[in-house]
Amino acid sequence: MPILFKYRGLAGYMYFKDIEKHHLPHFHVEYGDFEASFDLNGNLLAGKLPTQKYKDVKKITNEYQLLLQHAWEKALIGDTFDKLPLRK
Repeated sequence: MPILFKYRGLAGYMYFKDIEKHHLPHFHVEYGDFEASFDLNGNLLAGKLPTQKYKDVKKITNEYQLLLQHAWEKALIGDTFDKLPLRK
């Protein structure tokens, strides 16, 4: 599973050709025992995260909207994408 970002304990992933379950651009996030899926606007699609970590995901999606879209387009066709250049 290709990593999209690591930020404050969050690990974000975007799977190649992953349209079966949500049918829209999205990514997956893991934090400890928590797992969730989000659309590229930071809206929760499935799963659960602690409130502060959800806020971190919203911050990431707000700041990196264009790069998330670009990564999705590449992942959709099975091409590799760059990690987000997150500032800690």
